[in-house]
Amino acid sequence: MTIRKLTPSPGVRKFVRNFELRELVVQDRIGIRPLPARPGQFIIFHLEDCGGCQLFDHRRGKLFGTPPAGVLGPQTCRAFDALWMGKFRDFVICF
Repeated sequence: MTIRKLTPSPGVRKFVRNFELRELVVQDRIGIRPLPARPGQFIIFHLEDCGGCQLFDHRRGKLFGTPPAGVLGPQTCRAFDALWMGKFRDFVICF
């Protein structure tokens, strides 16, 4: 995964830590990314191939597709894993 970080303008730095453009290509297999506990808050916009990603919910033991955008808040445990296949491009606002 490549991540390009951009610093916000001075007027929004008080609220936004940074912007990120994340790109990833997973071919010929399914990539699994654990989503561990973390204090960060994000808004994620899936710009490319959001249909190729599923989330595994550890609490319910079920898979479901990712929506075109998501809001993630602080997590106290590893509740989900992302399962990726294809080409992805996400725009993320990190608070």
